[in-house]
Amino acid sequence: MRHSRNKLSVNRVKALGKGAHGDGGGLWLIKDHPQGGRWVYRFRLHGRNRSMGLGSVRKITLADARKRRNECETLLSEGIDPQAERERRKRAASHTLKTFAEVAESAFESKRAEIKGEGNEKRWFGPLKLHVLPKIGERSMLEITQIDLREVLAPLWHTKADTARKALNRINIIYKHASALGLEVDTFIPAKTKEVAVDFDPMIKKLPSPMDEIAKAWVHTGLQDTDGGDKSALNVWAAYLGAYQPN
Repeated sequence: MRHSRNKLSVNRVKALGKGAHGDGGGLWLIKDHPQGGRWVYRFRLHGRNRSMGLGSVRKITLADARKRRNECETLLSEGIDPQAERERRKRAASHTLKTFAEVAESAFESKRAEIKGEGNEKRWFGPLKLHVLPKIGERSMLEITQIDLREVLAPLWHTKADTARKALNRINIIYKHASALGLEVDTFIPAKTKEVAVDFDPMIKKLPSPMDEIAKAWVHTGLQDTDGGDKSALNVWAAYLGAYQPN
């Protein structure tokens, strides 16, 4: 009911002593001491009483706390757990904000012990730091496409083809690492980049295509004969396996 909501005022929030003070609609101010406290939203879901913190009174104003309460009420009216939804949004924001440079650093740290002959940062990161990170390092992994990578590597194919291949290999490792971290990236982006880069470097045609490797595995299963078959099924299987391996 209207009169049971918005009981508090800015001045009362400041003046109230220790204890739990209700604003209505499930919003509570919990004051541990006169100068501080926290906002809590109490609700009932699936027959259980629940509560979730909305922030401290020093950072969240009364108006902001009410806005958050209203958002929670809207979610509950749609049958959505507000706590679970908040965590989902945090994860999504975290994934979206991961930049290419951040994942590259993380990938190097995880691969440091495995890399032979190029284990020092300068040599492993050389192609990336000189030619890739200055252009796309601060961009989100989820924004980058094979066309972006093609444009980044394009200046190298005619003058430093070997460096371009090394950079693409590193990029493949980075994408696989991003997937392992739980980021919803397309791990076939490096393979797609290789396909669209053929115009720049004809030698790339000699490198095995990821689809060639998957086709060999498909024949091994006995589910596909060597004369071909349903290409769409092969594509689905390829996507399922994520079988592309760096050259």
